[in-house]
Amino acid sequence: MTHAVPLVIPSGEKAPELPPVKMLVVMHLHYLELLPEMVRCLDAIPIKFDLCVTTSRPDAETAWKNGRMPENLRSARFILTPNRGRDVAPWLNALPQEEHLQYDVVLKIHGKKSADDADQTGDEWRRFLLQSLVGNRATAGTVLQAFAENPRLGLVIPVFPPGILIAKPHAFRWHKRDLAICRKFLAERQIVFPQKFASTPLFSAGSMFYYRPQALKKLLDDPPSYDDFPPEALPRVGTLAHAIERLPVIIAEAADYQVARLLPETMLAETFLRYESALLADAMPVKLTISEFCAAVMRSLRWRLLKK
Repeated sequence: MTHAVPLVIPSGEKAPELPPVKMLVVMHLHYLELLPEMVRCLDAIPIKFDLCVTTSRPDAETAWKNGRMPENLRSARFILTPNRGRDVAPWLNALPQEEHLQYDVVLKIHGKKSADDADQTGDEWRRFLLQSLVGNRATAGTVLQAFAENPRLGLVIPVFPPGILIAKPHAFRWHKRDLAICRKFLAERQIVFPQKFASTPLFSAGSMFYYRPQALKKLLDDPPSYDDFPPEALPRVGTLAHAIERLPVIIAEAADYQVARLLPETMLAETFLRYESALLADAMPVKLTISEFCAAVMRSLRWRLLKK
């Protein structure tokens, strides 16, 4: 698997100076109890932005208006959607393409909860993604600066959530049904499936990311309708929503745009130590071979020496 360009967010909370950037946030919200958390994340955006809230809850707009508005909110609209296609179908069908393409940068987020997970991994997953993307003004500002300075940057995605990667490594690999749907979807849009992703996809696990709309034009153009997505409750793999979650990197690169993966500097030490602890405690679901364990120890030593 190829690696995207790394985008490390410096420590601190001060946003860099930014040129004018026309920004949109598309947020899907099904679980209204997450509204305060989502608003706090939006507070970290250091520029004026428009907001499009898609929701399957008729009471969502009232709940929003009874609460607090994000500091830099310029405009907001609410779109009531069917409860189909999770956050993916509402995102693709929220705006006409010509309106979507008017923005320089779009942030796609949603109230991920995974209510059917008894171990509450959905909450950990959501918090990691939101902290990675909009943890504070320095985080959001650095990403926006990267888009402003590099017109070929098309997509910025978080790394895989470390805790979930350790606990559920197979969740980040191809399932044969997802792969088949992806290949068919790309072929219908005359996009060649890249062999470098044949074994493992590179994607935002949890479907939250920043993007330049032009980079995803072939995904935004004539998107699947709500009827193309199966009704709830969805299986864990093998649906159009799961497949499309794995496509933005491929579509952006096919359009000759660059992809970056980000992790704020303040999260690096915590992430590494958690990974190392799992290795040393033999907590990995698949037991390591001797060579894999030695390689992990060498990575640990190199990291610790560099930190010194």
